[in-house]
Amino acid sequence: MAKKDQPKDSLIAKAYMLSFSQLAFFALVFAAIGGITVWQSMAAKAPPGSCTYSNTAAGGVVSATGLPKDTVINFFTQDNLTGSQTGWVLGITDNGTWNVNVPAPAHSTTYDFGSRTYGKNGAKFNVYAECSIQA
Repeated sequence: MAKKDQPKDSLIAKAYMLSFSQLAFFALVFAAIGGITVWQSMAAKAPPGSCTYSNTAAGGVVSATGLPKDTVINFFTQDNLTGSQTGWVLGITDNGTWNVNVPAPAHSTTYDFGSRTYGKNGAKFNVYAECSIQA
């Protein structure tokens, strides 16, 4: 019997479909395991830190602890009334802490210690420590 004359429900056709289904199943399982592993490793690189604000005569000091020691730290301020945000590079910390002098805020303000920016126009970053104050 020629190949084109084989019925679609022949043993060869069933064996091929079974193998393809098994291959697809195993590919899905391996992709899921790989995705979970990548997610866990990414989560492990950004430990949750803590952030505090204290008043000084010239404004305030924002302090963070629990920052990652092996990556660049950026500092971001956001005026919660207007939504305007600014940020700058602090550097790499050797002990997981950082103190930043800030002017007295005019409005409710959020301070973030974060990762390098990414995404369209660098608008996204991972937050390592965050605190907000009400002015």
